Amino acid sequence: DEPQGTRHNVTLHFPSRGWCVLADGAGKLLVIQTHNRGTTEEEAWKAVFSEDLCAGQPFTLLHSLVHISHNALHIEALLLHMDKLPQEHKTDFTVVLEWVTLAKQDGTEGGFKVERVRQVQGKTSPQYAAIECGGRGLFIASDRPFKMVSDSAKDVEMEEDSSNGESPAAKEPAYLWGQTAEDVSVKFTVHEGTAKSDIELVLETRRLKLGVKN
Repeated sequence: DEPQGTRHNVTLHFPSRGWCVLADGAGKLLVIQTHNRGTTEEEAWKAVFSEDLCAGQPFTLLHSLVHISHNALHIEALLLHMDKLPQEHKTDFTVVLEWVTLAKQDGTEGGFKVERVRQVQGKTSPQYAAIECGGRGLFIASDRPFKMVSDSAKDVEMEEDSSNGESPAAKEPAYLWGQTAEDVSVKFTVHEGTAKSDIELVLETRRLKLGVKN
């Protein structure tokens, strides 16, 4: 038996009528050919790819899509897992989005192979994350920023982390926006010591101005 806590729930996604992408919750990604689901000519589903990814870490499948590029059939999969950081960091874990590209040469009998792996990291789980149609980028909605840290196809230019010598506010976004069908909330970061009387608010029918005096 697996030790408790080393597995996630199984997650799956149907990026098209003929394909299913499945994460088994224990670190393995599978691609299943489902043929034309919903038609009268039903065929047995067949697993055409099965491989351990994310260095054996259990992961969750967030999104997948199918597209054809350069005469090859591509399946893009976006996976989420947690990595433990060394003890000198303030937070114990970092959130990792693993963007995996699988490729199968069009018209051949061979299976899928891992063509490219990109890794994006952040400090909190995203509220929304998906692959852009065509596999050209990622959409990520999160309270904290994410950054690309590795790409198997090319070198990634890493920005120097100078947070140890700077105020935490220097790394915070200028504002946070939240919106529902009824309400809009905007949170701003102000300098320490700013009093309520220092805030200037102008509220008009079609305009809102908010700032700090002087």
